[in-house]
Amino acid sequence: MQAELSRKAFLYLENCARIDEQLKLAKTPAQTKALENIAMKILSEVSAVAPLSRADPNYKAYKKISPDLRTLTLDENNGPASVRLKLRKAKAMRDEYVAALGYVSCPVCNGSGNFDGFDCPVCGGDQKIDEKIASEIDLGQYEFVDCPLCHGTGRFRGDNCPGCGGNGQLTRGQAEDLDVDQYDLVDCPVCRGKGTLRGDNCPGCGGNGQLTRGQAEDVDLFN
Repeated sequence: MQAELSRKAFLYLENCARIDEQLKLAKTPAQTKALENIAMKILSEVSAVAPLSRADPNYKAYKKISPDLRTLTLDENNGPASVRLKLRKAKAMRDEYVAALGYVSCPVCNGSGNFDGFDCPVCGGDQKIDEKIASEIDLGQYEFVDCPLCHGTGRFRGDNCPGCGGNGQLTRGQAEDLDVDQYDLVDCPVCRGKGTLRGDNCPGCGGNGQLTRGQAEDVDLFN
């Protein structure tokens, strides 16, 4: 719990840095106002987020920036210019905190927070991770390889490949975890490959007589 609190302080500062960048890209007064409102909410909370005991492994890193955190607090006299100034200050504090924590850019997403269109599976979108964790990551597991089920075509028996969702590729780790045997066709365990049951289409296989091995294992023979 203590480590989570000090990490939350980092995330608040990280969000301040992101909003500072987004404000530079805002195209309308409405966009600017919305971002300033979010910034004011974050800045009003960041100084209250802190480790509560020395048991937190990040306690020393937090104490290094804690005096400056209090200066980010807003009051009713702070206007847009002050908000932006405090955001830039939070961004600089973020960089100082990252160095003190021993964080580095995530090597899987190269510090972008995104991987293959989703939050990075290693940093969860946070962009930074502990340097020790980064040094232990097998980057080869995140290289893209042809799907072992469709062999990179994206198609399987006339439809999108269920292994890769039609993309044709998976990360090496996903490919190694994919059990291609589960997609072999086997006789339906309900009708034993006949396709019919008591004069009607078999409810287990829809009259096809076959299922993938994975489907066959999921068939409830008692219903």
